[in-house]
Amino acid sequence: MKILAIPDIHQKVARVRHILDKAEKDVDLTVFLGDYFDDFEDNQYEVNAMATWLKENLYKDKRVFLMGNHDFHYRVLPYALYCSGYGVWKHEIINNILSETDWKQLKYFYNVDNYWFSHAGITEQWFSHPVHGLTPEVIQHVLQEAEVAVEQRDYKRIGAVWAADRYRGGMHRKGGLLWNDKRNSEFIPNVTQVMGHTPIHTPVVDKDEDTNARNVFLDTHLNHYCIIDTETNQIEIIESKYD
Repeated sequence: MKILAIPDIHQKVARVRHILDKAEKDVDLTVFLGDYFDDFEDNQYEVNAMATWLKENLYKDKRVFLMGNHDFHYRVLPYALYCSGYGVWKHEIINNILSETDWKQLKYFYNVDNYWFSHAGITEQWFSHPVHGLTPEVIQHVLQEAEVAVEQRDYKRIGAVWAADRYRGGMHRKGGLLWNDKRNSEFIPNVTQVMGHTPIHTPVVDKDEDTNARNVFLDTHLNHYCIIDTETNQIEIIESKYD
């Protein structure tokens, strides 16, 4: 299987369209890594355009949309949780376009075999089980419990999702999967994690030969994306080349 992974969009709708036109025809699946909203000096038009594009694309076949921290704070109540870039005026625009059903189309985690996709990465602190270890099934169980807490507006029980680590101004040793900083990433044995979230100049593929693990970081302000071949285990980093 070939998978196109597209990192943080941050309202660059024209650029993501360019990437899809260029690359999607050659892959079996497209995974968006979250953070569709918030940009520097954004305006009403850009927010509206991003929310409209998202709604139009959420239900298309062979596309998986993940949640980012810059999306999650628009799903919950105004000012209940927020990070940089948040605006109440954006909250109103976005939620006039996206319904709760639409929001639920955004996943926190997705995997294809041993390729694990999330916005900021999986860590043992938030997801490992003392008996069953760290598996996609364990991760999904933790996330199901977090989703129940979100629906009940019990935001004290969503650390696995929303906890911020010390690199991001939080109090936790490790961040949740929407917040964990690149400097806090972990190698999961025999797993390739694919993430956005931490801005970098060029994509990074970190490897740990002892555990046969890789961590792929892609957030270069949408200047790059990658195509993964799960049969050959090759990861191709590609420049967007959008003017």
